[in-house]
Amino acid sequence: LSLDGHEVVGISRTDPKIDGVKHVSHDLRDPLDLKYFSDWVLINSAAVTQDGFSRKILDSNLAIAKNCLALTNGPQILVSSSSVYDLRKPSLGVREDEASGDYPFLNTYSESKFVSETLYRENGRPGIILRPHALVGAQDSTLLPRLRRSIRNGRLYLPSAGRALHEFTSYENFGQAVSLSLKKLDSGLDEMVTMNVSDGVATRLASRSEEHTSEL
Repeated sequence: LSLDGHEVVGISRTDPKIDGVKHVSHDLRDPLDLKYFSDWVLINSAAVTQDGFSRKILDSNLAIAKNCLALTNGPQILVSSSSVYDLRKPSLGVREDEASGDYPFLNTYSESKFVSETLYRENGRPGIILRPHALVGAQDSTLLPRLRRSIRNGRLYLPSAGRALHEFTSYENFGQAVSLSLKKLDSGLDEMVTMNVSDGVATRLASRSEEHTSEL
């Protein structure tokens, strides 16, 4: 089994049935003992995503981060989120060091991502933390379903009448970021690096929502 020369094993509760990828059925909120992963690169994109405030979300995502770190002694790629920034203002063109945590998080998910990043940095292993903005693209299973659930009587209500600006990240660009991260780890990395991943374009929420709702 290979993908760009890599043997790939996916761990999740549901098998996505991807050609060339071996699957292990498991909920990563619980520990998993797979010794043959000893020096593998692990990409942690698992998280409980939910709006609002809940200690359970924080505990779950912290458990996922700890269990992923325990799966291998090798470097890891943590898929974090642009929500670790101060969301009281648009996170447009922000620098990675602006995620200080010295501000109120607007939901527990954002806090859990910030805490997970801290855990990875304090672990001392080399790796890469990726912070994508809202992911968009074909076969989206996150943003589009949330838009569907938000429609009331044929209307989609947006903050600031949809005039607020936001950066988005296409699945294509995000996939390229993961691929380049793997190549960087293959060539050698002795520190934890954090990078924003976006399409680099400030877009009105109303414009992007119109694109998505036209598919409904």
